Amino acid sequence: MCSKLFANSAAPAWAGLLVLCLIISSCSDAPKPLMTIVNGSIDVKSNPFNVVPLGALLTFTTKEACQVELQVSGDIPVEKSFPDYATSHSLPVLGLYADTLNTVTLTLTTKNGQQYTGEVYLN
Repeated sequence: MCSKLFANSAAPAWAGLLVLCLIISSCSDAPKPLMTIVNGSIDVKSNPFNVVPLGALLTFTTKEACQVELQVSGDIPVEKSFPDYATSHSLPVLGLYADTLNTVTLTLTTKNGQQYTGEVYLN
């Protein structure tokens, strides 16, 4: 009886299409949230050495070794890459604007190519 129900039905085609869509979406290379790879929190120190008032230092550790790229948003964006894979990160941030909530975008990439991205806000 089941074979008669599906003999003229499009259900098997839909099922195959659904499975294909699930496979494609599960293999997405979209970046994951930054804090899923960071251990704990990101420590932010503005003007850490009292010589660069529009600078900061971001310090954090990661669950896997990562390369890091950062971008400071603004009229003139500042970008910096840290190509060495590491789990302990201490990143100098330059190009901040005075009296502004600065947005720093971090992108971490693991050795297998998985990316994690997120923003840190600095005053």
